[in-house]
Amino acid sequence: MKIKLLLSLFQSKKYIAAHALIKFIARNFNLCRVGIVHRLTLLAETHSNASLRLVKSCRRPNFIAAATVLMLYICTLPCICEAFAGDKNVIILQSQDIAAYKKAVDGFKEGCKINNISVGETYNLKGDIEEGKRVMYKIRKKEDKPDLIFSVGILAASLAREEFSDIPTIFCMVINHERFNLHGDNITGVAAEVSVNDQFTVLRDILGENATIGVIYNPENTGNYVKQAIPVANRLNLTILKKEARFENEVVPAFDEMIGKIDALWIVPDATVLNKNPLHHIFKTAEKKRLPTFCTSNTFIKAGALLAIYPDYENIGLQSSQIAYTWLMSRESSFTTIEKPRKLNLTINTKTAEKIGIDLKPIEGYPNVNYYP
Repeated sequence: MKIKLLLSLFQSKKYIAAHALIKFIARNFNLCRVGIVHRLTLLAETHSNASLRLVKSCRRPNFIAAATVLMLYICTLPCICEAFAGDKNVIILQSQDIAAYKKAVDGFKEGCKINNISVGETYNLKGDIEEGKRVMYKIRKKEDKPDLIFSVGILAASLAREEFSDIPTIFCMVINHERFNLHGDNITGVAAEVSVNDQFTVLRDILGENATIGVIYNPENTGNYVKQAIPVANRLNLTILKKEARFENEVVPAFDEMIGKIDALWIVPDATVLNKNPLHHIFKTAEKKRLPTFCTSNTFIKAGALLAIYPDYENIGLQSSQIAYTWLMSRESSFTTIEKPRKLNLTINTKTAEKIGIDLKPIEGYPNVNYYP
């Protein structure tokens, strides 16, 4: 009778009720002392060995029943997981309406669709803190609070952290996230920068070993970022020559002092460095001196940078959705560390490459290479 009821529940897609009935059947068959749920969880983790131990622990008259319950649980576990995930309320906060943010949101929605996670409202904060506060107030007034918040950009991430510290938040597209208070048990995310190891691997393939890479940075902005890069460069047989610039007017002198001492310039995402006037001087001088310039955003390719190594923004959203799914299913009380982007893109300025005489054949076989113009 109970098996017929179980089949009926599955046919009507009432997976959570079916899951409860499986546990009831298991308890009544006295399959094991420590509880059927614990054994079945073990089975999901260790596959056939756990299955064999569970079957051997069953009383012989219940052998077929035990095997039946096992198969029903295992085969329907994805459906049960989908039912739990789909029952959750996930909202999206987007700092402003720019193309990179939209790609991340699209990737997140696509990933949630694949994992059957229901995505509710998407709020555009329009790059305005007052608009952001109005949106926060609107969310707080709602009876159904979100189970998880996906925040895109620093404005959205900061407001979610301040206003909803009790709700799990996943952020992305925040440059230099370490500068901000985006850490704790209830917040995690995907970094906006490609790992230094991935960047320097590309640089080594182009420049060869024993090359010297220059970098200009403000210690208050990217000091830790540059510090972490040094041992990575050493492992790849590269040398970093660093120059500090705490103010915008110090960037050009720092760069000029490097000329003749470096084989390439690594332009990090530092607000002090990334300004129109110093960048114009850097790109113009670098072309004249036949000096390769590398950056972490394709925005500067048109200005004259040789190569941009940056994350795939849509894939960042997809990666964030996988973090969301893991949290919603495991009910963990805290998140793990911030993840690095898993997929990177390369954009090459072919005009700059021709002018400075750089051979790009070593990276032609890389995936996701784009050419400008």
